Amino acid sequence: MNTYDFTDRVAVVTGGAQGIGGTVAKAFSDGGAKVALWDLDRTLADRHAEAIGGQAFSCDVADFASVESAHKATVEAF
Repeated sequence: MNTYDFTDRVAVVTGGAQGIGGTVAKAFSDGGAKVALWDLDRTLADRHAEAIGGQAFSCDVADFASVESAHKATVEAF
C-alpha cells in the first residue's frame, strides 16, 4: 500500500462520515493530515472524526450557503 506524508496539511473530505469518504478521511489522517469531515449526518461524522482524530462539520454540498458555512468553520478550526 502506498503511504503519503500529509503533515502540516488540512484535508477536507465531503461525505467523510462513512463509506468511501470515511476511508479516504482515515487515509489522510494516517498520513498526518488534520482532517475536516463535511457530512449531512453530523452525528455519524462526529463519531468517525473522533475515531480518526479529525473534526466534523455539518455540510450539504448541494447548498452553497452550507458549503460557505462549513468552509468558514473549517478555516477557523484549523
